[in-house]
Amino acid sequence: MGSEKTILIVEDSITQALLLQQSLEDRGYIVHHARNGEEGLSLAGKIRPDLIISDIIMPVMDGYRMCEGIKRSPELKSIPVILLTRMSGPEDVLRGLEVGADDYVTKPFSENYLSLKIKDVLESPFKFRNCPDEKRIEASYRSKIFNIGAGRAHTLNFLVSTYESVIWQNAELSHAQLELKTLNERLEEIVKERTSELKRINEELTIEIDEHMYARERLRKLTSDLEKSNKELEQFAYTASHDLQEPLRAITGYMGLLKRRYVGKLDEKADEFIKFASDSADKMQKMVSGLLTFSRIDTFGKAFEPVDAGAIVRDCVEDLKASIDESGATVSVGALPVVEADASQLGHVFQNLISNAIKFRADTPPRVDISAFESLAEWVFTVADNGVGFDMKHSDRLFNIFQRLHGVEYPGTGLGLAACKRIVERHNGRIWVESEKGKGTTFRFSIPKARAGKGMNPA
Repeated sequence: MGSEKTILIVEDSITQALLLQQSLEDRGYIVHHARNGEEGLSLAGKIRPDLIISDIIMPVMDGYRMCEGIKRSPELKSIPVILLTRMSGPEDVLRGLEVGADDYVTKPFSENYLSLKIKDVLESPFKFRNCPDEKRIEASYRSKIFNIGAGRAHTLNFLVSTYESVIWQNAELSHAQLELKTLNERLEEIVKERTSELKRINEELTIEIDEHMYARERLRKLTSDLEKSNKELEQFAYTASHDLQEPLRAITGYMGLLKRRYVGKLDEKADEFIKFASDSADKMQKMVSGLLTFSRIDTFGKAFEPVDAGAIVRDCVEDLKASIDESGATVSVGALPVVEADASQLGHVFQNLISNAIKFRADTPPRVDISAFESLAEWVFTVADNGVGFDMKHSDRLFNIFQRLHGVEYPGTGLGLAACKRIVERHNGRIWVESEKGKGTTFRFSIPKARAGKGMNPA
């Protein structure tokens, strides 16, 4: 402990002064602070400290001049002075001896080391007394003369202190070098680990990229093959259906001739055979015509242009007037928008959905409701009926070509909804259905707003 000893710190760095002051106060010393040599010399005369610890390089007055002033003052010369500095060359040490410094500690220093130095100086002040002026000796270093008044013990202690500081700094340096070596070795290990990991990740990434490129190339080839196959299939369907038209017309014509000439003139079986053959020829004619239409959706489709969906629906209702009147159906049409589409194909979709709603009716008169609503990115059209409906577990087959969910009591080719789906997809839309057996069916399809107008026209 400091036993109420007073120490004056002379240091221009506020930070270093506060750190040193805190350390000394923790050891029980009373501490004062001056910011330069001139202020320190003045304050020393007022408080008469037991010890002065001073930096060397300071503004106004450096530590050497302040120490020299302390040692030349009859009232203050007995106060020991420890110089605290980063300057540790021979010239600096000799200058410290010349001005009468009692000890010399180089920065950086440990708190314990400085504490031992302070204790040694305070407990043995007489061994640091300087010689009388007549016994001062001259020392030369690099042609510079230093007039040293320190005694042998003082000089030896001063040099040993300097040597100890150097040894301590070397030890600290060696410790720092050892820590640096350890850190470098650890860093090398981490770099090796990270490099190895990075290499592994890079290899995995290379494999993934190769697999992705292979998959993308395979997908491109499959897509190309599929497009080619679809085109060939469309061409085949078109050619086949087109080439079948002529012989079917011949068959239908001859069957009509047979009906006109021989029905009622032959036996009942013959009449039945003629009717069966004629009906089959008509059905085949419709299937071929439907297949021809289906095959031409993409290749013979017209360019999109603004069309009034309400006007298209009105035309469809007019075309289906006979079926509507015969079934007693009620067709309700709400406000419909103007959209960019192939008018003929959009009409085909509406006509197919409306005619299906009438065809697949229940015992009550059919009711068909047609409407549209606007979503964030598209127009959604709705065609709802109160017909027989169907079980939704079969809905995945509904839009497949030649697929039918109902029996022969409902005539059809199985091409209508497949064509609707293809037309809607050509318009970059989608089509879906909601139904419940015995409770009707609701078809919805969308047209993207990128091809939609802003107006809603009453149908």
